[in-house]
Amino acid sequence: MFEIYLIDKAKENIGNISRLFKEITNLEITKTSIELEDLKKILHTMKPLIVLLGTSYTIEDIETILKSGFNSDLIKIVLLVRTNSVLILKKALDLGIYDIIEFPFDKENINKTIRRADIFFKSKNVESFPPPEGYKKVWEKRIKKNNDFQHEGRNRKIILSSKSCNRSV
Repeated sequence: MFEIYLIDKAKENIGNISRLFKEITNLEITKTSIELEDLKKILHTMKPLIVLLGTSYTIEDIETILKSGFNSDLIKIVLLVRTNSVLILKKALDLGIYDIIEFPFDKENINKTIRRADIFFKSKNVESFPPPEGYKKVWEKRIKKNNDFQHEGRNRKIILSSKSCNRSV
């Protein structure tokens, strides 16, 4: 089963969105945050997530974070907006955002989004995704100061360093 995260800089919005979400979907939001920086952390998790980005954030606020990339097989980002436009839709598609829903959302739209994500997660069997070869060893090992670590996986070479992080594909 997937988890649902909600990020919005206004605590009042978190309460309103959480209540409406629970009322409509009968699902609980697993975790909430008012810090957009938490989105950076979430994007690197290895479990299925639906991330709801509240109406206090604009597409421009999240653009830089999402351009760094994320695993769209594991993380589905849903942008909640007060008004939708072609410009928002275009940027969202470019950034890999899973869905855009106008808030307050109606039962059909939010349920359809959650259902599609659930079907996708089940079809890809993401709960049993093995981590990439060597992934666990890489992240369990503490990279010490001035100590570089190299890992070569299938079709990629990742070089991690405590001073900088370079990635070549």
